[in-house]
Amino acid sequence: VKTENNTKKKFNVNTKRKFNVNTVYYRELHSRQIKVRKILNEVKMNVNIADIS
Repeated sequence: VKTENNTKKKFNVNTKRKFNVNTVYYRELHSRQIKVRKILNEVKMNVNIADIS
C-alpha cells in the first residue's frame, strides 16, 4: 500500500507540472498568433489603401 501511495503522489506532481507548463506554452503561443493576425490585418489594410490610391 505504501508504494502505491508514493507512485500516485509522484504521478500527480508530474502531471500537474506538465499541465502547467503546457498551459503557459499554449497561452504564449495563442497571444503570439493574435499579434501575428493583427499585423496581417494591418498589412492587408495598407495594401488595400495602396491599391485604391
